[in-house]
Amino acid sequence: MECITGCLDLYNECPLCKRNISKNDLLFDLDFDKLIVLQQDAIDEHDFASPVIAVLKEHLKQSVDAQDYFFSDLKADHKVKEDDLRKNFNSRLNRDQQETEKHALDLKKLHEKFLNANLPKFDVLPVSIYVEIPTLNSELEFQLKMQDSLDDLRSMVMQSMQQKQMEIAKWDEEARYFLCSPLTEVPSLEQLTSNELTTNEVTELSDTSIPVMQYSMKSGSKLLIAGNFVLEKDTPKPCFRQKQSSVNRVGRRVMKVTQLPWILQIMNLLGFFVIVLPKKEKASNPEVQNELLGNRAQDRI
Repeated sequence: MECITGCLDLYNECPLCKRNISKNDLLFDLDFDKLIVLQQDAIDEHDFASPVIAVLKEHLKQSVDAQDYFFSDLKADHKVKEDDLRKNFNSRLNRDQQETEKHALDLKKLHEKFLNANLPKFDVLPVSIYVEIPTLNSELEFQLKMQDSLDDLRSMVMQSMQQKQMEIAKWDEEARYFLCSPLTEVPSLEQLTSNELTTNEVTELSDTSIPVMQYSMKSGSKLLIAGNFVLEKDTPKPCFRQKQSSVNRVGRRVMKVTQLPWILQIMNLLGFFVIVLPKKEKASNPEVQNELLGNRAQDRI
């Protein structure tokens, strides 16, 4: 067929009758073509070009059969496992759920145990504690909440001392705080500050601590504050006593300030020009007395 179409492409005429013709004028015999193909296949099956090809075809067939067997076995095994999983799915799911619930319950118990061991009980809050300041010989009682810090406690102490007419002038920034458990013998101030304590019933607190929450402070505990505190009434006051030699100017009059007798104070208020010297000078200096009398007469004129 290819030969005929190739000839028509070159000459455009029939090789037998020499008439003009094209490929479109050809009529294909499909049945004849199929017959040719069948005969060619039969020849290929019985007539090999080489014995090597026959050997390769045999090995290829064995390999394909082995792969088919492998995949068939794999498919059967998969089918068995799938059926087993579908059959036992509910039982395994229930078992897994029970194990998950058991682990969650164990975790909850451990968490509750940790909280009970590290957090104070809420039924004892707020706690009532005693605050002692040995240097001031003062003991106070306060109600502390769980969130109260040492800064809040300092404010309470300052306010309470002010109400007792014992106002603290300045808080000691280097003060130390010692927490004593209830029913514990309170050590002396020297023992606290010398770091000689070996008991676990006394704990030194930091400046930024929250006693109730961090140290599980119980009712009846005592907090000792060791520091140098000065009360407002013990601070030095400014002196208002005027010296004898100081001069006080009033208008156009000049007066030496001393402890004036009442009669001289009245004379000064009436407008007399008064210069008062110490008593010894007044008694022993007649010139000063004459000057005083002359000034009085001049003021009257």
